[in-house]
Amino acid sequence: MSPPVSAGALRCALDVRASLGECPVWSTAEQALYWADINAPSLNRFDPATGGTVLFGPAGRPLPQLPLAVGPKGELMALGGFSGAVGPSWSGVRE
Repeated sequence: MSPPVSAGALRCALDVRASLGECPVWSTAEQALYWADINAPSLNRFDPATGGTVLFGPAGRPLPQLPLAVGPKGELMALGGFSGAVGPSWSGVRE
């Protein structure tokens, strides 16, 4: 087990201020960390050698929602259709 780290030894590597950062993925080939900020929404990349970059986002419109529920046997069920047009705004999809 590693010894505890004091608060003074920590520093912020990238001040992105993501409101809901999710799905971190480390790319060994690129030596970079990718993650999504679901609320922005945006796709982000952090290279420890050069810093961070927003690759896509924030979106040009609110993302459509799909109403979901858990069924009686534990299965995931869609309760209806998407609340709006599905697809990225840069591809021409508009509400």
